[in-house]
Amino acid sequence: MNSELVKEIRNGYFCTWTFKCKMCNLITKIESEKSESYIPINKAIVTATVGIGIGYTQLSEFSAILDIPYLSTNTYGKIFDELSTVIEQTAWEQMRLAGIEEKELAIEAGDIDTDGVPLCPVIADGQWGKRSYKTKYNALSGAATIIGFRSNKVLFVGIRNRYCCMCERAHTLKLSTNVF
Repeated sequence: MNSELVKEIRNGYFCTWTFKCKMCNLITKIESEKSESYIPINKAIVTATVGIGIGYTQLSEFSAILDIPYLSTNTYGKIFDELSTVIEQTAWEQMRLAGIEEKELAIEAGDIDTDGVPLCPVIADGQWGKRSYKTKYNALSGAATIIGFRSNKVLFVGIRNRYCCMCERAHTLKLSTNVF
């Protein structure tokens, strides 16, 4: 092939290379992916980080070790914010549908009270970090889930924090927390 690379454009993990033929001066562009056929690589990478529980720092370190150009913090943050919204909306919708299914299963089983309200047995579980070693440490954050007994599907997830940065800031500035 009598072509030379004349330009490379990188956007995170996505690249576009421009080649020029040395004989006829034809310009050809090659992209690292066909985004209309697949999830864009940058979005797939951020999705993977969420899935395995790592963040931007670990991703950038991993990419640097492999000598692969990686996303800027701004691009990662933008994709992460978009993805977080989709994940949250999907989770709420799936929990809503699980609630409807659990209700229907209760009605089918004949578990209805005198007012006609379906009785849905659930399994609830929660967690928070607790450390022994004579430190009496209790984490400031915890999570709990409610799972439908019949459907085995998640009906609710709650995450709570005892630490609030706004309240802490107000305390530091000697302001009332009623301001917020």
